[in-house]
Amino acid sequence: MQTFNFHIGDQKIPCHIGYDCIEELIEVIEGFQFDMLMVGFDEHSYYHHGEWLLSALKKADIPHFNCMIPAGETNKTWKTLDYILSTLILGECTRSTMVLAFGGGMVDNIFGMAAGLLYRGIRLIYFPTTFLSAHDSVTSQKQAVNHSGYKNIVGLYHPPSAIICDTRVMSTIGSHNIKSGLAELVKNGIIFGGEFHDAIDEKLTTNRELDFSGGSLAKLIGLGIKAKQEIVKHDPREKTISVILEYGHTIGHAIELTCPDGEMTHGEAIAIGMLAASFIANKMHLMTDADRKKHDELIEKLDLQLPLLHDAAFDKIWERVHKDNKRGYIPERKGFVPMVLLKKIGEPHRRNVQGMEYAPEAIVEDAIHFVLSKFQPKPAPLMAS
Repeated sequence: MQTFNFHIGDQKIPCHIGYDCIEELIEVIEGFQFDMLMVGFDEHSYYHHGEWLLSALKKADIPHFNCMIPAGETNKTWKTLDYILSTLILGECTRSTMVLAFGGGMVDNIFGMAAGLLYRGIRLIYFPTTFLSAHDSVTSQKQAVNHSGYKNIVGLYHPPSAIICDTRVMSTIGSHNIKSGLAELVKNGIIFGGEFHDAIDEKLTTNRELDFSGGSLAKLIGLGIKAKQEIVKHDPREKTISVILEYGHTIGHAIELTCPDGEMTHGEAIAIGMLAASFIANKMHLMTDADRKKHDELIEKLDLQLPLLHDAAFDKIWERVHKDNKRGYIPERKGFVPMVLLKKIGEPHRRNVQGMEYAPEAIVEDAIHFVLSKFQPKPAPLMAS
């Protein structure tokens, strides 16, 4: 099992990541002083691994109670948050109670927000069950819910006290979700470049089936967390240099929310958003044709595909692009969309500390049409009668 500290600003968050290591992780939990542990699940994490985790807690005589919420991004709402808070309060939670968020990124975010709100903050442990969340959502203080059709638009900052992970739980998530986690690693490889890019490129080149063992996943998770640390330790609130981590998110988030629930993972949507971003950077003469080709080739190794979308999909995506949660980092400018762009792999385009640029709406519109036409399956032709 890997044990190391993840740095967010001045905070050191202990990370314990391995394969088939639940007994060691239970010892980590026991090391905290608390009166009760509230274990947060969604339907998926409870169905696949709830009995396994609860049995381990019971065996160790750790006092706990549970809260299960509906799965899916559409349930990351005020209503679900209110249910979690009610469960905590009616369960006689105190300031000494800890929350253990056991699930993917949606579970991490909403239980993290509940922990940050109750008593103005009780302690939180992340136990991610998806490959993406294990090196993405858990490595941030940002907690949020969706609102009015927009992603992560209402939230707060609340750091975890620890991150623990047994990649044994990832045996049930399927190749679709493994690809989602790889997409986020690809994003970081493109942002950071150098050895991290080369390591991800080598993994995708030598394992085209994207089939990784539990031990290999644990190593990739550790690699991803340590890479992200190089930015967030200097910008813990993710408001200046860490905004680069939002690369691909402006269009990616809009696509993710427009797809039918559960048919497009976060990581895959962000990967498609990165291809839109390279299209924009190239049209704005920030990225050369050769650098765009190298950028896109790494992403295309993920073999991405969108679900079939309805005719009004572009209008929904366009509306959501204009309600992106990064609005306000730089002043609004009519006819432009503020975006994070790169010059090439490992070299962000930075005209300000956030690394955001005004992209002309006409080019952004063309970029959306480009990725929709590139990745959306064509409907089957009608049979002649």
